[in-house]
Amino acid sequence: MNEDVIQQWIDGELSTIRREQVHEHLNGCEECRDKVQQQQAWALAIKKALTTEEVEIPEFVPVNEAPATRRFPLWLKIAAVAIPAFCIVQLLLHPEKTYQPSHDELLMYQSLSDMDANAAFQERVIVTTATNQEGEIVEFEIH
Repeated sequence: MNEDVIQQWIDGELSTIRREQVHEHLNGCEECRDKVQQQQAWALAIKKALTTEEVEIPEFVPVNEAPATRRFPLWLKIAAVAIPAFCIVQLLLHPEKTYQPSHDELLMYQSLSDMDANAAFQERVIVTTATNQEGEIVEFEIH
């Protein structure tokens, strides 16, 4: 008889007919009876190892019952007041300045804004001015 059948017999997992067959076999086979006793001893040892003893847990009493207070160094307190105050003073003394473009910049913007960026590339004309060797200003048109 194999150890699986013996373990099933110990655990009570066999059918009634199979249980009677194993019981009859155990009555006549000393070797299998020894195996059953050995497995029962192992099962009992495992049960004992898995059981836990009740342990009394002592009541926890904190050593220091005073509430914890957080203390910041003096320099950190001064910095916490001085930095925002400095920023506010700077904003009040130096208000934001708006950019005023020059007359030339406005003219250039107007000339560029007249160009249609969505027009087909073939329809665009690029005009470039240059000075030739004689010092005359010459315009080039690129289509």
